[in-house]
Amino acid sequence: MERNCVFDRQAFCRKLRNLRQYYGLSQQDLADCLRIDRSTYASYEIGRSMPSLESIKRIAEFLHVSSDFLLDIHSEQDQAVEDKMNRILKRFPNL
Repeated sequence: MERNCVFDRQAFCRKLRNLRQYYGLSQQDLADCLRIDRSTYASYEIGRSMPSLESIKRIAEFLHVSSDFLLDIHSEQDQAVEDKMNRILKRFPNL
């Protein structure tokens, strides 16, 4: 069965930012993990540029989610993580 996929850059950026905040990490923390400049990482969060596939894999591993989740390709497990994260962020908007 063929499946059409449309990449939603805004969803990727939002998930990246929300996950970073959920874990209490700074942009510098993730930039250090990826061995890139903080400004490069910041450009991922605002959608100015996109990480390489290898970087997406490292980001996903570091944040304990799948790359499918980051790219908005859902599984039931990832949906449960996203739902939990969104509930927590609503309760604590200043995270």
